[in-house]
Amino acid sequence: MHEAWDAVQQAMGVMEAPDDGTAAPPDVSPATRLALILTLRLAGPRDFSSEPPQLRPLDAAELTRLARWLHEQGRDALALPDSPESLLAGQADRTMPTERIVALLDRKDAIDDAVRRWAAQGIWVIGRKDPGYPRARLTARLGDAIPPVLFGVGSRRLLEAGGTAIVGSRDTHVASLTLAQELGAEEARAGRTVISGGARGVDERAVQGAFLGGGSAIVLLGDGLARQAAKVVHADPLAAGTLALLSPYAPDATFSTANAMGRNRLIYCLADETIVVASSRGTGGTFVGARDALRRGWGPIWVAPTGGLHSGNPLLLHLGAHPLAKRPAPPPRQREDKTAPPTTDIGKDRPTESPGETLYQSFLACWRKLPETAATLPELAAALGLTPEQARAWVFQAVERRDATRLTSPVRYAVHPDPPDLRIPEPADVHHGPGGREQIA
Repeated sequence: MHEAWDAVQQAMGVMEAPDDGTAAPPDVSPATRLALILTLRLAGPRDFSSEPPQLRPLDAAELTRLARWLHEQGRDALALPDSPESLLAGQADRTMPTERIVALLDRKDAIDDAVRRWAAQGIWVIGRKDPGYPRARLTARLGDAIPPVLFGVGSRRLLEAGGTAIVGSRDTHVASLTLAQELGAEEARAGRTVISGGARGVDERAVQGAFLGGGSAIVLLGDGLARQAAKVVHADPLAAGTLALLSPYAPDATFSTANAMGRNRLIYCLADETIVVASSRGTGGTFVGARDALRRGWGPIWVAPTGGLHSGNPLLLHLGAHPLAKRPAPPPRQREDKTAPPTTDIGKDRPTESPGETLYQSFLACWRKLPETAATLPELAAALGLTPEQARAWVFQAVERRDATRLTSPVRYAVHPDPPDLRIPEPADVHHGPGGREQIA
């Protein structure tokens, strides 16, 4: 049974990390590894103001100042983990005393273990000097505050191409959701990547529109990259190379307002222009993000004509945004072969099953083969060779699609039996019984 699930894992591009503790760290450049050690927060959100200064990771600007000082002194920053005291001699920045940097460097084994674990989930990490990092684009707008590292899943090539950001509130009217999806499809047909957040509502619908239009998308996340990467809904675009899930925060980071605002800044900074579909007047991440982007001159910002007393879009117009109605329509993307007829499914017995659906059905098949089909999430993860995040995503998908049931006292999940074959009988299978009624042979 494990062989079957190994095939699913291989199709997803995921490899299990060895559990003997001898595996080498993933393929991370020395500069990126050092940036991770000095800047990465491994803990969830908490009151960092009470955190001991010597344990607080460096922020992006502090890392830039330290690297610049070491360069001016002719010292090799990459040698810091081996001889920090001698390399930091004479460093007078009060916010970065030697004790603080040494304490952070002591985390190198923990950081290596974490990166190895994330790599086993298919998550890559790139630093400022690595190929694929959109350094020129981000530096032009963030300066020294560009993220030291970016975590991601999917196609790195999308990061430097720019695109159109489509953003909006989570809870909004159906008309705004429809507009977001239409805009996403329109940008895709014009060959532009759609950039958005991973929230429900406008963000989600804009990305769906991009895929419906045959295009690509970058989804910026402030938390939960590992969880999002395991969702079956992302399997198809990830496999096709049309999706990049991206975050400047640790893949297992949990929600915080600061992370959400940092994510919003990256959306505006990666995009060539931004469309605000819906926002709340004076409050909320969408309004605050758009207002700050207008103040900093981060590309043109267009707003949809949403009304209502609480809509923030009219105020954004007053602050310098442009009406969406005046935005030039993107030209349609030209097909490479104009003489080739459009492809159709005529003559096919049924649509080809998508890779994501194939993986999902394989997961159900492996679950049904377990001796005990009702189990907790940790039990299922262990039995099927999954990470906890993968198990949670697949099981919740099964419950949502009514292929499994959530049990209580204690909480467990039970997969439903494989449904019977409800095929439509062929004409040869039908004969007439008594009274002329049709019967299935």
